[in-house]
Amino acid sequence: MAAQDRANPDEGDVYLLFILESVPIPVINEVLDKAYNETGEYILRLADEVSIANQETSLGTETPINSDWTSPFVGKDIREVATIVESAPQPLNQQHFAVLDLAVYQQTRKVMVYKIVDQEPQGIPCTVEETSLHLLGYDRGTWAESWKNWQEKGRSL
Repeated sequence: MAAQDRANPDEGDVYLLFILESVPIPVINEVLDKAYNETGEYILRLADEVSIANQETSLGTETPINSDWTSPFVGKDIREVATIVESAPQPLNQQHFAVLDLAVYQQTRKVMVYKIVDQEPQGIPCTVEETSLHLLGYDRGTWAESWKNWQEKGRSL
């Protein structure tokens, strides 16, 4: 996975939100709204070809999204997603991203937050509200400890 030339791949305060399976539009809107309500900014950008290429805005995706929107990443695996993230243009973060897994969200109200570490995506469940705080730097410096706690004790973010 070759990253685009950028001094720090962790630059950028807009994070891609990937949908890898069929998820109802109201659920996607709910997640985007919860993330917005916590920070007052749209920091999650719903991933598709246009949103990834768009360097004109530094914002995430505003709701409501178009009712006929579909993810071009349905059926992709997390390594394919990590490759896309690593080569994302500014203002998108090239190291952290989120995935909305419908079953996880319905059961726990959490999304998966990922960090690419040594070219390997590591994911930890996180409440949508806390996702904003985590991605904006509140816990990013403690990822190694959080990853260990998730792996060894099942503690999510």
